[in-house]
Amino acid sequence: MLGGKQEQVFAPPKGGKLRDVPLLESVALRLAAHIEAVGSPELTLPWRTLDGPPHTARLLFSTCRKPGMCPQEG
Repeated sequence: MLGGKQEQVFAPPKGGKLRDVPLLESVALRLAAHIEAVGSPELTLPWRTLDGPPHTARLLFSTCRKPGMCPQEG
């Protein structure tokens, strides 16, 4: 995500290059247990620019310490 206080957008990784990263089975199992325990809420933000099309992603980890970062806030 990029942006300031209330101006957040989803954007591609730095350099715009997507990468596949191998995931150990032990990490995948812990991640699955985490998702089952606390859920994986959805967050919708514009894509790349504030007037970009909406893009929805499932969060694996989130914080409510910053305004707009709680999925229930939108």
